[in-house]
Amino acid sequence: MKSVRERIWPHGLSAPRSAKASAPSFDVVWHKASSSLQKADAAAYADMTPGQRDIAVPQKIIQGTGKSDPTFDALVRGADDAGRGLTALKYGGRAMVAVGAVVDGVSVTQEVQKSLQTGD
Repeated sequence: MKSVRERIWPHGLSAPRSAKASAPSFDVVWHKASSSLQKADAAAYADMTPGQRDIAVPQKIIQGTGKSDPTFDALVRGADDAGRGLTALKYGGRAMVAVGAVVDGVSVTQEVQKSLQTGD
């Protein structure tokens, strides 16, 4: 996985590391999920026992982690498109090397024939 990240992103793991560095603490995430549950249905939240809240809050957090980051997704899509373009350039470059080798071979052959005829 590390080599894939390094190939699609010039700085390798810099994007995930910066995301981790700016991530909120666990207490902040817990409080946000708890507040979200309270706002969604205050009566049902008030009727929950502490044990039920201890189950509902992590479930809310887990549901939130399944959402993707649109900015990161766009960057990965862009890197994927660039990678496809580079793959096409790779094969195009190989074809140009082959054409160049043929042209050089023809040129050398012509020069050898000319040298044999003139003695130079």
